[in-house]
Amino acid sequence: MTAFSDLEKKSDEELRELLCAKQDEIRRLRFKAKENQLSDVSKIKKIKKEIAQIQTLLTRSKDSQEQ
Repeated sequence: MTAFSDLEKKSDEELRELLCAKQDEIRRLRFKAKENQLSDVSKIKKIKKEIAQIQTLLTRSKDSQEQ
């Protein structure tokens, strides 16, 4: 899991790429969970939190550019 302070240092483009990667990862984890192949289901929650943090930073950046 990436620390929030590390995410803040990334550019918008890097954040968008990371967001796509995390969304793909969560999709794969959900499929594994449905098939009972995922041993650590808490990983889904961690990835969702990371996605929310990335989206928050992207929104902050967008808002600051508009002002």
